[in-house]
Amino acid sequence: MSVDELKELDLLISTGKVVTVKEFLVSQLYLHERALDVASKEMNRRLESMNEVRDQLNRQAITFVTKDAHDAVHQALLLSINKLNLDAATLAGKASMTYIYISWLLAVIAIVVAWLK
Repeated sequence: MSVDELKELDLLISTGKVVTVKEFLVSQLYLHERALDVASKEMNRRLESMNEVRDQLNRQAITFVTKDAHDAVHQALLLSINKLNLDAATLAGKASMTYIYISWLLAVIAIVVAWLK
């Protein structure tokens, strides 16, 4: 017997509430069964909570993009961006050549006008 149990038994004896060994064992058995039920219910509650978290993580994992799919789309986007940059540079070069041709044309017209005077 533990110290607490001895103190409890001493208190029962001193107050005149002495019980038989059988009654004491039955009450202890009942208390242990109740404690086991409470612990079992708490464990089941925790396990259900863990199952809910696992199910939520599984549902989330379905929506994730795989690395291979991401890399393929990313590579396609990089190629598209490079093509757009090249097209923009080509257009800028064509535009500046157009301005050079216009400048030459204006210069020729100015020379012709100056020569005609």
